[in-house]
Amino acid sequence: MPAHKYYCDYCDKQFYDTPKSRKRHLQGIFHQRAKKQWFDSFRDQESGSTQDGNRPPCTFFLRTGTCQYGSECRFEHPAQNPGPLAPAPLAPVPLEAFNAPESAALANFLTKDLPPSLRPPAEGGYPLVDPVEWG
Repeated sequence: MPAHKYYCDYCDKQFYDTPKSRKRHLQGIFHQRAKKQWFDSFRDQESGSTQDGNRPPCTFFLRTGTCQYGSECRFEHPAQNPGPLAPAPLAPVPLEAFNAPESAALANFLTKDLPPSLRPPAEGGYPLVDPVEWG
């Protein structure tokens, strides 16, 4: 019974899959170069490097205007910040704010557009309904 065929995505080659032939292929110089070229293509995309050697901009610096790495950052910090790209994160709400009397009014306001099945029950609970026989 013939061995199954092995297809190498890096080299775009197909051969009979035996331990000896696979080992020979994986240790071959053609496969090593093709594999390195494959992974280098992703490294170039990730770093965003261009042909003239400019560093890509620091997205954290563009969003916030600061960077914890400062001059040691591997990305470029533009001289003039064009402004934040995303809104700043919201400050956390203290737990005491949910116990305030006005929070009930806020909860009513937030749930008024919900369908009845998603609204929370009233203070007294759901009204009792006579059982209905199905079937």
